[in-house]
Amino acid sequence: MAKHHFVPRLIIKRFADPSGKILFYSKKNNSVSKPIPHYDQLQEGNFYSKKSLSELKKDFDHITINPLFKDPEKTLEENFSINVESPMGTILESIIQPVLDGKIVKLSQAESDFIKKYIEIQHVRTVKFKEIGKEVHKVSLNVPEDIGTLIMNQEHKREPDIKKIIKERSRGMDSEARRKMAMWKLKLKKNPNLLNDIRNSDSIRNVLETEINKMEKKFEFFRNSPDKHSSEVIDSSLTDRFLKSRGLDKNHLRFVLNNTSIPFVLTDTGMIITCWDYGDRQELRVYLPIHPKILIELCSEESLFIADEDYVKEFNKISRDESLLNVYSNSEEALKSLIE
Repeated sequence: MAKHHFVPRLIIKRFADPSGKILFYSKKNNSVSKPIPHYDQLQEGNFYSKKSLSELKKDFDHITINPLFKDPEKTLEENFSINVESPMGTILESIIQPVLDGKIVKLSQAESDFIKKYIEIQHVRTVKFKEIGKEVHKVSLNVPEDIGTLIMNQEHKREPDIKKIIKERSRGMDSEARRKMAMWKLKLKKNPNLLNDIRNSDSIRNVLETEINKMEKKFEFFRNSPDKHSSEVIDSSLTDRFLKSRGLDKNHLRFVLNNTSIPFVLTDTGMIITCWDYGDRQELRVYLPIHPKILIELCSEESLFIADEDYVKEFNKISRDESLLNVYSNSEEALKSLIE
């Protein structure tokens, strides 16, 4: 059984100790684990689909494959490795040490845009998003019992100009089509209620029932398909809305440097979205922990921000609250402070 990481190993390893061990705080048990190998964490067997992206597109034809995934004939896990995590790793290697040295790091526009796309994808690739999606789909991917009545009620509200439609469709028709159209003109002249009669006919009811059955089968496939989550991860029409819907897509990226003795922790979501209260205003922020001493923050300001101890403690508590199950660190003391 293949093991797939839902938080990249390139991030996890930075929160481990020099021997590669890491600890986690469990919300379920309200306790801290013993040191364990970091590469065994934040992964799950067959978490992503085994199908190629092009195969997923065939099953979920409504999606738009994110152009960040450049290899449609490869699996999602392979695309993550080649097209997301490898370039992200290159960016991190170039910025982490300068930030630790307290230097102002200027990202290129391409690097800034890539990190934002990385954040959008990280938001949907996790267990938390997958679990929430299952609950949402139970409600949203259901055909209402009275869907047939709703459709027909809406149809009866329409009042199309039949004569105008016939006239427009007659243009460019061959002789046989014109003959059939002439028959419909004659029927309409004899019976002004022809449209309602058609709407209420058995044939229309049968067509409607057939289409509703198709819709129900499609929704059932979406609800139960083990590949539903993977289709959402690769769907740019979904991920692109994450920052834009919150008004964050135009925000800057800045670095938060932690010079305290308390490290930043890492959630099992790989990122944090929270609202800070500034007294007379509130501001939504997104944080990407990349190192126990560094956060990438998406906010209205840029440059470098030095976090004090209160800031770090508050961030770590938010991380506990926003995680699904576990919070990770190489510091037992930092994790013990999360015990309630």
